[in-house]
Amino acid sequence: MSKYSASTVFTYFIYISSTLFEQHMSQQMAAF
Repeated sequence: MSKYSASTVFTYFIYISSTLFEQHMSQQMAAF
């Protein structure tokens, strides 16, 4: 894996995480 690919995947992961994190937390709160 090249540095560019790694950086792209990492950035994409952070972007998705920040987006889904709120949804995940909302689901967890709903579970409680």
